[in-house]
Amino acid sequence: MVGLYLDILKEIYGTDTALNDKITIVALDLTEAENLSGQEKEALRYLLWSYLINAQTSLPDGGSEHIDVMLSTWEELTKEGLIDKENLHFPEGILITIKAGQIKNDSFRFVVEKWRSGLGAIGYDSCKGTFEDGAGTYRLGAAWIS
Repeated sequence: MVGLYLDILKEIYGTDTALNDKITIVALDLTEAENLSGQEKEALRYLLWSYLINAQTSLPDGGSEHIDVMLSTWEELTKEGLIDKENLHFPEGILITIKAGQIKNDSFRFVVEKWRSGLGAIGYDSCKGTFEDGAGTYRLGAAWIS
């Protein structure tokens, strides 16, 4: 499960990379990922952080920016002052949200989105994750952008 979710996170992070410009925070909202335990969510946070740190160090400039990956919701980020609620903007980061149902018949439905501002967001609706012979794969559904 964790490996499948990590693949999904890597793909959404790598889509519309202009949203990632000069960020220092990646917030993950997994509160509605019904098929993940708290430990699995924390493992995903750590694995994505490790992936991003390794990706930064392979950049030509050595990846001088520090990046933090945290589990948080839009509401929590707003309360902490990280999201400007009035101007709908996350100046220091992006928020990746995954909403997923329970696994039924070796598959589950999910939606995923990456948000930086009211005019800077992408996502996919009607996605499907499937498990076969112990391996997880996914198919992204209808794409949207703002």
